[in-house]
Amino acid sequence: MASKPLSPLLLHLLLLLSISSPAAARNRHVITFRQPSSLRPSSLAWDPSAQHFLVSTPSSVLSVSDAGVVETLIPLASPSSAPTSLAVDAPRRRLLIATPSSISAYDLPSLRRLFLSPLPSPASALAVGPDGSAYVTSATSNRIWKISIEGDPSVLSELSPAIHGGGLDGIAFIGKGYLLTVQKSIGKVYRVDAEDGRAREVMVAGDLKGAAAIAATREGSAVVAAEEAVWVVKTGDAWGEAGVYDKVGLEGSTGLAVAIREGKKGYVLMERGSLGKEEEGYFGIEEMEWGRDREDGEMVWVFVLLGLGMAYLMFWRFQMGKLARDLNKKRA
Repeated sequence: MASKPLSPLLLHLLLLLSISSPAAARNRHVITFRQPSSLRPSSLAWDPSAQHFLVSTPSSVLSVSDAGVVETLIPLASPSSAPTSLAVDAPRRRLLIATPSSISAYDLPSLRRLFLSPLPSPASALAVGPDGSAYVTSATSNRIWKISIEGDPSVLSELSPAIHGGGLDGIAFIGKGYLLTVQKSIGKVYRVDAEDGRAREVMVAGDLKGAAAIAATREGSAVVAAEEAVWVVKTGDAWGEAGVYDKVGLEGSTGLAVAIREGKKGYVLMERGSLGKEEEGYFGIEEMEWGRDREDGEMVWVFVLLGLGMAYLMFWRFQMGKLARDLNKKRA
């Protein structure tokens, strides 16, 4: 007996299953590029106006496109001016660069330097607030500097009782007037008031030891990077307490820096190793894919497909009922 052809609705449902299932979702975004080993990149930022990543090396600031095309954006005078951190002030189209001894700002459209301000001790990391103020951590003390939009530095926070040991690492502006900063040596996270510098330790449920870089998403979570792992950390009480939402191991790569693209996507600058030549290194800028988000997405698709299946079943029952009624009318 010949098989009954599939109905158009069932064919449409099968098509949705084939193109919409989690297995057919897009791969995460990975950009690879080469650099001489002597010019190992150290920091990462996203420039939304140019839709490029900015990467620092000891001799320059590079622009890296989605296709992995690398161009020198700003050449630097000497290795002593090698950047330790980059930050983009998107509303004003400025690039801020922290070096061991200074902070500078450049106009991105013209690449003209706007200011160069010396710092009294080595700078570690850099963040920028919505008003254009910059915040710089010290590599050798608990000091955080605040730099005005004109380039005038002042001490925001110094030797706060909440902060233990010497030296701070990554820093990020998280909104509502607060900063988050991390201490690599002991894996601590601190919330710092951007106005008066008061700091308190964030009680994090999870181990972040080795965390050296941090960036904040638009919705208020933080992406924290270490050499061997990347975490996404979330809070429910304005960073009094927080928990590790997910963790990604870097599996042989070395995490160097982290940036947020379009306010939500976390990207990590990684060293992938040698390409077989001592003078060349293999680097990547990789979008982080969180396992829990993928699982949540898969559950959403399960419910969507169940809903489609129920809709098809109801439609089929309606059609069968209508057919039965028509047959009864003909017999009558």
